[in-house]
Amino acid sequence: MKKWTLLPLLLLPLLVHAQTRASVDVLFSPDYSWLKTLETIQIAGRFGINVNVKLTERLHLKTGMRLARAGYTTGKSGLRYESEYATGTWVPDPSLPHRAEFIHHYLLLEWPVMGRLEWNRRKWSPFMEIGMSPVLFLSGRTTQITDFETKTIKENLVGVSTFQLAGNLAFGYNYQVNQKIQVFGQPTFRYLLTKLKKAQAGHHLYTIGLEMGCRLRIK
Repeated sequence: MKKWTLLPLLLLPLLVHAQTRASVDVLFSPDYSWLKTLETIQIAGRFGINVNVKLTERLHLKTGMRLARAGYTTGKSGLRYESEYATGTWVPDPSLPHRAEFIHHYLLLEWPVMGRLEWNRRKWSPFMEIGMSPVLFLSGRTTQITDFETKTIKENLVGVSTFQLAGNLAFGYNYQVNQKIQVFGQPTFRYLLTKLKKAQAGHHLYTIGLEMGCRLRIK
């Protein structure tokens, strides 16, 4: 995994000094993230930079760096207890919590290594991207919500796979503003190929978002 983490960093100076045409992106993305084993979706997001190199007329190589937030929610509302059915019907006990939710937030760094295939060189140009991203989990926190209180605590990352590998797939459009500037938008799907938590089966994190940004040609 560490080799995958170093690969984009090694590629960056090669891309910047490449003799072919290169460009730099600045981007942000509102995201949704969830676990395969859980249905609750959490709002997340990311921002970062890319370096692109044109390999052929239609094919580009892209790498860069992202700071991202992702996570998932467990628990539920409408909890009921056996003791509340003492009379034969449900009588809620105000001393017991009837809502217990745990919102898990993670701060991540990722280094995408992507190939982008563009279909034409017109004002609007559709494209597809596919690749992988080494991901480093920097920190975690959990927000606990009950009927009585809401509190946030720092999450111990023991048991979390700190280095992850994600597969990425995107489709989108570029818009050519002038000879040097493009803007772009792309729905992007990401899937952690490695488990989020080592001891739990099916703990694979999914993310879907809409990356939007501006691209500046530097060569």
